[in-house]
Amino acid sequence: MVITLFATYYENQTMVAARRWRSLVRFLSKEGLQVFIITPGFENNEYIGDFGEKVFVFKIARQKNVNNSKASKIKIRKTIPSPFPYLDISLITWLASIRDKRIYDCCSQSNILISTYGPSGAVLLGMWFSHKCKKPWVLDLRDSFQVPSSFDFNILTKLNTFIEKRIVRKADLCITVGKVLAKFMRDKYQCDIKVIYNGWLDSDRLKLLRSQQEKNFYIYAGSLYQHQLASLKVFLSGLSAQKEHSLRIRLVRDYSGYLDEWLVENGFNDIVEIMPAIPNEELQLEIESSLAVLVLEELTPNEWQKGTVTGKLFPLLVSGIPGIVISHPSVELYTLAQQANGWFCAHDKASAVKAIELISVCNRDELSTNKDIFKEYQFSVQAKKLTQLFQEVINERN
Repeated sequence: MVITLFATYYENQTMVAARRWRSLVRFLSKEGLQVFIITPGFENNEYIGDFGEKVFVFKIARQKNVNNSKASKIKIRKTIPSPFPYLDISLITWLASIRDKRIYDCCSQSNILISTYGPSGAVLLGMWFSHKCKKPWVLDLRDSFQVPSSFDFNILTKLNTFIEKRIVRKADLCITVGKVLAKFMRDKYQCDIKVIYNGWLDSDRLKLLRSQQEKNFYIYAGSLYQHQLASLKVFLSGLSAQKEHSLRIRLVRDYSGYLDEWLVENGFNDIVEIMPAIPNEELQLEIESSLAVLVLEELTPNEWQKGTVTGKLFPLLVSGIPGIVISHPSVELYTLAQQANGWFCAHDKASAVKAIELISVCNRDELSTNKDIFKEYQFSVQAKKLTQLFQEVINERN
């Protein structure tokens, strides 16, 4: 079986969006699939990837020089969002792929074409090549199509839902990252949606150092978004009540645009240390030295946000490190974390204080059993399931 994947994010191994398909490709290759990857970049290029996949990079129309040494604490400028989630600026980038003969050749050789959303450029071009080459098309909705609240009015919502439904129904197979999100999409688009989780790898289980060094900080690593600040406030309110430990934030991006000011305004600046992102190997050592890791999600979720299962979750649950999840109890991530030993969930100050107390007395030796609890979510298992779904699509077409 030969497959071609259209993915905006694949080469950047630090991104959660890239991790999903890089990990699936690793095990799809072991299942005997030949994999082509189509992804945008600064120059036309092609090479053999880490798992035997052939990566085709097409040159984007425009590029900006970014000083990576300053990237860790960049505040993202707020831009005018698109009222049409299936039609964003990434389409401009992906239009360059139409004229690339290499991509047409990949699609012609393939049994199946796959697009992963978001953003939307990879979706629309994958759908276009599927039509042009007469190949089955698989749509991976890692996230729901979503419209900013400023555009949330009845006529536009109905129009978007109508067009989204037409896009989704053109797919021979549609997959997403969790059961709750799949149910939401089934109800919205009135078609079948399968689940392929953002799973975990054996390498996610940390080789823990039984250091006698006192652990005195919690750690959050990643980007921070506006909607996560409410959850962060709940955790820091509980931490302030305890008055013994601090939170270290290894910040990739501040998408809220004002994290420093927010911490000062809420009186949390004395218990929070913001530090730049570091390589994964160094981050793992720092996580091992922490009291616990922190996961932040939505406290007032809409229906699609209840299905949010961040790609960081399962690697953290099986890592051997305790953790705290701050989220609304109806979110799938919350219910998954509740199954893990050494992981505690909270949704308000009182439950955050309780979770912090439980972290201090939890038995870390029991955390090794989490790999058995979440065995079905390993990427190797998810890849086998995906291979079977691909074969069913091919059989239906033949």
